[in-house]
Amino acid sequence: MSKRWRPSLPTEAVAALNEDAEHNRRELADLGLPDRPMYYDRDGNPIGLGDWAEANNDLDYKRVARTFVGAVEVSTVWLGLDHGLMGDRPLIFETMCFTWVGGDRAISDDYMERYSTEQEALEGHDRIVARIKARVA
Repeated sequence: MSKRWRPSLPTEAVAALNEDAEHNRRELADLGLPDRPMYYDRDGNPIGLGDWAEANNDLDYKRVARTFVGAVEVSTVWLGLDHGLMGDRPLIFETMCFTWVGGDRAISDDYMERYSTEQEALEGHDRIVARIKARVA
């Protein structure tokens, strides 16, 4: 079971954001996009915009995995916002690689993968780490 975020927004603000998100979802469906929720928790359950905003402020909740291979950081996070609007399944997790240069982080080769489930994200993270380690060795 995944983590639960710590509440930080007033209840009224969460309710208002959730209502706005539902309205936006219906408008997107009218444009021909799949009629499905836009926001999901780490277990893949639909949530409202207000709940997503709260969870998105919790760095411990967002981070799925983080591995350094030399100067390369492989970071896998929960996005919660469906980045796969035109696909069959919501894409709510992402792995990116960053290179650290002189103490600053920069995107490395714009490499990124997105996933539908936390399990897929963890497997993707491990696969990318292994690929980088194989090239470094």
